[in-house]
Amino acid sequence: MPIDPETYIRYHRAVTKAKAHGAPLSEVLDRDQLLLTQARRRQIEEDALKSLFNRLGKQSAAKLMRYYLGRDTGTAAEAFAAVEQWIEAVIRAVAAGNLEEVDDQANEMQFPKVQP
Repeated sequence: MPIDPETYIRYHRAVTKAKAHGAPLSEVLDRDQLLLTQARRRQIEEDALKSLFNRLGKQSAAKLMRYYLGRDTGTAAEAFAAVEQWIEAVIRAVAAGNLEEVDDQANEMQFPKVQP
């Protein structure tokens, strides 16, 4: 995977900083958040799950069912299916880098529709 220009520049700044201060490069990279340690990876995963949980807490099954199923009542399985579709839409939005748009749509009760 190619490195984006901003990360490349930050890496070279960290190398220069480590040499200038006589610090271990790994510590400078970690401090500048350019190194993915196991602890940081777990923290990223935990933060992502908490964020998803908080977003889900702001939704209602009836609103999600109304948007994804066309009605606001149904069985528990149907409500679960609507929640699954919403989670898939959020994941796609994160991957596309437009999660803010999903939040704006949710505030206006216009959820992103999942394409099969």
